[in-house]
Amino acid sequence: RVVKKYKDLWLTHDVSGLPDQSISAIGALDDSVIVTSADVDLQKVHKTFINNVLNVSTNIKGVSPIFHPDYIEAFKHVLKSGGQIDLIVSSEVLQKALMSKDAAEIQPYIADQKLRVYLNEDLKFSLTVTENCLSLGLFNLSGMYDYLSDLQCKTSEGIEWGTQLFYKIYAQS
Repeated sequence: RVVKKYKDLWLTHDVSGLPDQSISAIGALDDSVIVTSADVDLQKVHKTFINNVLNVSTNIKGVSPIFHPDYIEAFKHVLKSGGQIDLIVSSEVLQKALMSKDAAEIQPYIADQKLRVYLNEDLKFSLTVTENCLSLGLFNLSGMYDYLSDLQCKTSEGIEWGTQLFYKIYAQS
């Protein structure tokens, strides 16, 4: 049902990075929404992601082959509020983050293990899971990350699906 419901997403994006077990359990995403940006608001996906996922969370698990400077600012907010963040990123994303102007401000959180970073060079999707929301971003079939669409889910089943996916990727990191 989920494959049919979101067929435009699945058929036009690379899902090869998703483990078979996650694909088999994709029904957990039945009550998701696809957030898309339009010509009028090219940043809708990004703004929705920041508002729904990062600004109201205290526990974040993320997988990211992409970098945006706004993520550092949002992560600082979560960490300063006592949150915990676990990230799996590529070395390229880590280097960009460490070169950002706010990198020094997040170093103490790494030392305190409130921010834990793991490396994986074979990331083919982005995933953020919090206690409130799941966000899944995919690359299109031509290999470019699709900044214009994002699957988001706020159900406990969807969040659990995302958490299990995070730990499958963590085990490979």
